[in-house]
Amino acid sequence: MIAPPHKVVKRSWLPVFFGKLFSHGPFQAQTVGPFIFLPGDSFSHIRVYVHELRHVTHFYIGWLVGGAVWLALTPSWWWLLATPFTYTLAYVLAGFYAMVRGSTWYHDNPFERDARRHAGEPVE
Repeated sequence: MIAPPHKVVKRSWLPVFFGKLFSHGPFQAQTVGPFIFLPGDSFSHIRVYVHELRHVTHFYIGWLVGGAVWLALTPSWWWLLATPFTYTLAYVLAGFYAMVRGSTWYHDNPFERDARRHAGEPVE
């Protein structure tokens, strides 16, 4: 497996804060763009690492697709500012789509399902 460029940040408050905000406890890890944030010093399991690497890949794909779309829509420099948020917007919209279909925003989010499948985790 070739890992996309990424940075692991240890002992971060992000997975703890957002885990308590959106779940019952801290997340095992949280990915924001090319950064993987851990609440402790190491990954709890290799599957968590592979899962989060898949989200980094999603980010880079979103960046490339977003860059192409923004460049096609407006031939100016400002699209560079919007491109890093393309994946975030797609993730949120996919979560809302899952909720509209009567599922949960996280568990049935297509990006989460893809990451679980890629990591060899069960996907219902």
